[in-house]
Amino acid sequence: MLSLLYQIGKDVMSWLKWQEKEKIVDSQWLEVSGFDKELLSKGYQIAWVSEDKVERKKLDGMEIIYDIDEKERIKYKIIRKDRLTLMGGKSK
Repeated sequence: MLSLLYQIGKDVMSWLKWQEKEKIVDSQWLEVSGFDKELLSKGYQIAWVSEDKVERKKLDGMEIIYDIDEKERIKYKIIRKDRLTLMGGKSK
């Protein structure tokens, strides 16, 4: 009985956990998808940031922007094919 409860708990925890994957996009994706307009309408300023500057930008109050697939429980980190990461922060 205890092992069954453990397995159920393990399955529930696995389901609750979100996967993180990269979504590789081209330079036109942001505009064509409308994702930029959605973020801007929510008050975000957005920028493409090189990998070596991501942690510093976090200290400046920016965050990595994710495209969320709630059904599959996947957070897609948006990366341009030249390895720039989409980041944003609320306008002040």
